[in-house]
Amino acid sequence: MRVALEFEDRMEAEALARRLMELTNGLEITILNKKNENIKEEFDLVADEAMMDNCGTASELLNRLLRRYKEKYGRPFAPGYRTEVKGKVIGIGSSLGGSGTTSIAVSLSRVLASMIEGRIVLISSHRNFGPEKYMKLKERPEGSGLHLSYILRYDENAEIDGFLEEDPSGCFYASAVTEIEMLTIRLLRDDIAEIIVIDCGTQTKPTDCDIFLEIYDAADIRTACLSDNSDSEALIVFNKAETFDKDGEAIALPYDPRSFNVEDGKIVIAGDRIFASAVKAVAEIVLERIKDI
Repeated sequence: MRVALEFEDRMEAEALARRLMELTNGLEITILNKKNENIKEEFDLVADEAMMDNCGTASELLNRLLRRYKEKYGRPFAPGYRTEVKGKVIGIGSSLGGSGTTSIAVSLSRVLASMIEGRIVLISSHRNFGPEKYMKLKERPEGSGLHLSYILRYDENAEIDGFLEEDPSGCFYASAVTEIEMLTIRLLRDDIAEIIVIDCGTQTKPTDCDIFLEIYDAADIRTACLSDNSDSEALIVFNKAETFDKDGEAIALPYDPRSFNVEDGKIVIAGDRIFASAVKAVAEIVLERIKDI
């Protein structure tokens, strides 16, 4: 990625350039001044002091540059990897906490694993109550998430298969809360995942998202009128509804307490009850849409 830094303070620009190149490989950074402003078009992206002030940190600036690169070229930036991407990314998020993004993400990953041959990998941006509460995973070594984050930032050739944990259902889970975009890129570029499901919670919609499921709590009166910020291309899902229904762009998932139990400190989602059956219908819709992408 060819990036130009348009800063009045050259020393500040040089320090930022060094930091950006520490965060990821594959950047070609040029510092512009007033004399060479006319060559901006030669670069993939241009960052200035206003953008940096808005982002606050070099890491946030890099994430913004990655998003803008994807918007401009229609594919993610990933140094040293093939440009063709086979895998697809499903994002699941909500504007309100407690809407059920995690239970839906876990169930959808499990159902997809039973429907297609390729590997399904679930990743999460949750810092606290994440998919681990629903999945029967082996105990991970302390600090393994930090180790994976370090590898994603500094070692593009390291194998990351060892950081994937398999759920008994056949889907896989990986945790790298602070490096969701880099983890997504690595899983796609190394052909590790056929489909990636991202449990976004209330966080920002991922850049590399082919389909986004926008979750609303049907029992919450505030969801009666969708937010003006609702993604017009999202698949709208009303969770905890009275009955299951799919009509046009909206789907209602039923509220069924009997589908959820607690065993050994884990929340068990019954695979043979109403909720799982409804999620299977969602999976079928998602797979049909993926064919057209």
